[in-house]
Amino acid sequence: MIGSLSNNGGPTQTHALLLGSPAIDLVPLASCNVSTDQRGIARPQGAACDSGSYEHPPTLPQQCSGNIGNYNIIQGTNGNDNLNGGAGRDLIFAYGGNGNDDLRGGSGNDFIDGEAGIDDAAGNSGTDTCSAETEISCEL
Repeated sequence: MIGSLSNNGGPTQTHALLLGSPAIDLVPLASCNVSTDQRGIARPQGAACDSGSYEHPPTLPQQCSGNIGNYNIIQGTNGNDNLNGGAGRDLIFAYGGNGNDDLRGGSGNDFIDGEAGIDDAAGNSGTDTCSAETEISCEL
């Protein structure tokens, strides 16, 4: 379960791992001897390393807040949202409803995820990753 070959950050195009992919957390920590993925993202991001060139960000249940791992969680609502990342590593999700959202990464390495609705997302400095469910413009 992988996404299409696209610019997910880094010097070359990659296939992003989709939620539920058996490649996520497939490689045990004892066997994970590559410290970054092809994009330069640190490994592991979860309980183990992902298989392949793309390290998937931590998977979050809906409606969570606070921090997970080294990420700050920023989550939208059912309406239209303006979500802005900070100086650290952010997980920015436009969860909930069909709102038209504006998602902006901060200066850290951010994961920006648009959902249903027409979303506009932009990274900032750092290595950012952008994905979408429906219409979205991603500027990394």
